[in-house]
Amino acid sequence: MADESSKIDTRFYLNTYGYAQLASGSNRLQIAAMGEMYDTFLEEGDPVIGRVLNEASVAKNHLAMKQQYDATPEDKRGDAKDPGEVDPALVKSLQTVYGAIDLYTGKRMEMMSGMTAPELLAYNSQPNGNAIVETPNVVKEAILTTAKKFGELGRDGSDGIVGQALISLDDYKIHGMLNADVERKMAKQRLAAAASGLEELSKSKK
Repeated sequence: MADESSKIDTRFYLNTYGYAQLASGSNRLQIAAMGEMYDTFLEEGDPVIGRVLNEASVAKNHLAMKQQYDATPEDKRGDAKDPGEVDPALVKSLQTVYGAIDLYTGKRMEMMSGMTAPELLAYNSQPNGNAIVETPNVVKEAILTTAKKFGELGRDGSDGIVGQALISLDDYKIHGMLNADVERKMAKQRLAAAASGLEELSKSKK
């Protein structure tokens, strides 16, 4: 029973830290992915974490506008105004988020390195035992017949192929499945905001 509990804990943390890994590889989803990661730890939104993420989002948007403004030739700026420098307090929150991304991505990679190839295949499989992406039998057999840990697999020969296959599966877990979860939640939030806006407009016309 302890082994089963350990497997559940491992899967939970690999999935949860996976949002940080998604954030590290997707500039657009950084804040949303980290928000999703913290939501899995907390039953209710933590006001401190919420504030830091909101401030980081403001800083990120401000820096993007500043970069775009500075990169635009003066004669093509039109009525655009220089956004100016971003508040240092907001930048600090953004740096805090970047630090958290690195921390939890590192934790996930450390966990994966200590898992055997078959354990990682099991993690990246559906409840029916099939891999999350259709995988050739020869590849599954190679993964299942090695007892080496992921961190021990080299880059050459069958070990290298096994390692790359496991990375391919995990990349899909991160950038296919977890990415879709974050995108879906963002879309639902935007649609909820649209509904709220329409309701307010409807009330104002009465």
